Amino acid sequence: MSCFSWTSEWARAKGLRTKSMSVTTSTNDEAKSGLDHLMTPHLEPLQEISAPSLFLADQQSAGRGRGQHVWLAQPGQALLISFSYACRRPPQPQLTPRVGLGVFRALKEVWPSLNLALKAPNDLIIVEGSSTRKLGGLLVESVSLGVDHRLVIGLGLNVLGVPDLKPLAEAHFSPAPICLAQAAGGSKHVTETLWRHFMTALTDEINSAATRAFDAKFSDDERRALLSALRLHPLHSQLTEISADGSLIQGQTRRDWSDL
Repeated sequence: MSCFSWTSEWARAKGLRTKSMSVTTSTNDEAKSGLDHLMTPHLEPLQEISAPSLFLADQQSAGRGRGQHVWLAQPGQALLISFSYACRRPPQPQLTPRVGLGVFRALKEVWPSLNLALKAPNDLIIVEGSSTRKLGGLLVESVSLGVDHRLVIGLGLNVLGVPDLKPLAEAHFSPAPICLAQAAGGSKHVTETLWRHFMTALTDEINSAATRAFDAKFSDDERRALLSALRLHPLHSQLTEISADGSLIQGQTRRDWSDL
């Protein structure tokens, strides 16, 4: 079994513009480089945001998370993908929680029994009692060159195995990683058929979020769904509200999503 081959075959069957690479520095870097003109997203005259180009890797030599964090994965075991869009203007910061909620929904659609939670600002977490383990993470970036803007949504998800952290034993990885197969109750619950279902749901959710990249306000339904997904994480269990602009409210304390 290989998550990379499953995803590559799914993208080919869907006819999506996809660049599949055995090894790259990071899929987000590939998506932002603009060196491959065949993969450059193109805006039609009346479009606000383009259809996506997908950048997919089996392994990353310099996978990045938020800030200085790294993202590690063994070949064939993780989803390492970036969705790249051309757009008319830079996205609003509310896009990151929108995408996180979309990934949460896609996972729960296919594996409803997952003890899944969101951790602000960009982590997908499996909750095991009072402890947590990291399933995946998002990295949303944008690049502007004059009037041209590029939106890149990167996702790293442990699917069939977890990273080998022994060579980096001196580093502190908290929480410890977990893969989808473990969280779902075994590899028999993560089949290629279910994976294709998930990738279709995931792409629909990310495309939906991307079309609202310039919307700085959450709907009431989004606020309720986001609050519910966040409160499943012990760190966020005392949250009382998500404001219209996405701020996290706990009692009298208010924290902007972009400050986390």
